[in-house]
Amino acid sequence: MAIVVSLLTLLSMIKVWTALVRRSDEDDQDGSGGGTGVLAPTVPRVGIRLTLPALVLAAVTLGLGLGAELLYGLSATAAAGLLETDTYVEAVLTS
Repeated sequence: MAIVVSLLTLLSMIKVWTALVRRSDEDDQDGSGGGTGVLAPTVPRVGIRLTLPALVLAAVTLGLGLGAELLYGLSATAAAGLLETDTYVEAVLTS
């Protein structure tokens, strides 16, 4: 099932890329039909206010991916503390 979803996502991204990069027949001003089909944008399509949150999320995702070893160590320490109840029971019963 995951492969099907991945392929559908890939097809969707290809469709978006094609719509953004390739020029349509209406944009062909000289009527020759030649060229590479790639337009150089004169103004940015997406402003910095829309790009910045995506970049921040990408950085967080990259950080989580690269820092997984640290998070795994911290969670292993927390799990060991939860599984070892002797210290907790002793502290509660003696007070």
